[in-house]
Amino acid sequence: MNKRRCITPLVVVCLGVLWAAAWAGAADFSADMVTKIGSTEIKGKIYRQGQMIRQDSTVGPVTNSVIIRPDKKVVWLINPASKSYSEVPYDPKVSDVSVLSNEEQLKKIAVKTKLGNEKVNGYDCEKFELKFKNQQQRKSTIWLAKKLQFPVKTITQTPNGAITSECKNIKLGTPPKKLFDLPAGYKKVSMQELHGGQPRPAPKPGAGVPVPKPGK
Repeated sequence: MNKRRCITPLVVVCLGVLWAAAWAGAADFSADMVTKIGSTEIKGKIYRQGQMIRQDSTVGPVTNSVIIRPDKKVVWLINPASKSYSEVPYDPKVSDVSVLSNEEQLKKIAVKTKLGNEKVNGYDCEKFELKFKNQQQRKSTIWLAKKLQFPVKTITQTPNGAITSECKNIKLGTPPKKLFDLPAGYKKVSMQELHGGQPRPAPKPGAGVPVPKPGK
């Protein structure tokens, strides 16, 4: 598979693994991020300001970004090379990691096993394992930094193998607000177009199929 076409889905997977979204009480910070999916290594940056998250990820010459905006109830997937973006609805059931601090809510989606405490990249972490009750994400080991209230390392077992993500060179402080905004002049496209594909042709009149709207 062409790396250019697969990078955006990989970024989304990485964000899902890290639960990179609103965690009540988490500190603002920026960090380098390294994610390994099989033999593929994805390097990038992650930024957090309040409830907003941005992740930039690079595979070879291709860099893509994901911005999570709970305040706007949207997730933007950005392709700087084509100056285009796509968007998907923000789903707190998927992205809001505050559920991990609510034992009653957590029991509905996973079984938590405490594994003690460890230090990761200079941060004292609570280590625990989650066994999910769905078929897509079976088991994750999480190192939750107590000071940041954010998972600085995760290892997730999926049907396609393990995904490891780790935050390094963590710097406390509030990143610039403009990092969490859409770049000026970028065009909204469908997910297929963002991945390098062609837009679907409109059906002929009378075909009985709704014409897809741009960006859908």
